[in-house]
Amino acid sequence: MSVTHEPWLVAQSLLMAFQGSFVGLNLAIQVRQAVAPRRRLLLAGAALTLALAIWSMHFVGMLAAQLPMAVDFLILPTLLSFLVCVLVVGIAVFAASNAPLTPLRLGLAAFVMGSGICTMHYLGMYALHESLHMRHDPLYILASFLIAFNAAGLAIWLLFGLGRRPPIVVSAAVLALAIAAMHYTAMAGLTFEPVQTAGGFLAPALSAGMLAIIVSCVAFLVSGLFLLALVPA
Repeated sequence: MSVTHEPWLVAQSLLMAFQGSFVGLNLAIQVRQAVAPRRRLLLAGAALTLALAIWSMHFVGMLAAQLPMAVDFLILPTLLSFLVCVLVVGIAVFAASNAPLTPLRLGLAAFVMGSGICTMHYLGMYALHESLHMRHDPLYILASFLIAFNAAGLAIWLLFGLGRRPPIVVSAAVLALAIAAMHYTAMAGLTFEPVQTAGGFLAPALSAGMLAIIVSCVAFLVSGLFLLALVPA
């Protein structure tokens, strides 16, 4: 079976990616000129908000998938996907902001961020393995990585590599599209079969739409608090 998606949840996932990217990049652009301890706070805030943008977009995008049964998200892979995302995004922001953006430094930052986005996605997909037998088309896996790598590199270059950079909203839009395009390209290469349990399929405690709204509200609140706390007036 292939995957179809609920349009309004797809739109919500794009909004989550853009909002978190905008806040995270606002923090990341300040890292280069900041001094300790504010520098460390900005780096941590950028890593957390960008990772939250990536993870929440993925999670809402998964809820947008119209599956013929209720599925359970395993806690450990879901949590691990977020923690890995925080780590690799932090490394990418540090690499891009710590010194002038040479081609080598840009390539390293783009590779780390693109790999982090892909790793987070497939770890998050593993959280469904007790509910679904999943098969991923290798060509779509490669395509999703190339999309994430190139678009993340473009966003970093727009943010750090130009003498006169465009508005941050442009870089945020590019990064949000990178996150979403990677996710939905990977989902296009997914086929699955339900796993029938002894007790049959149970209805979820919360609907996919309600869970997506809760995740979105929490993500908006967290990134908004970082914006108010660390972005100067």
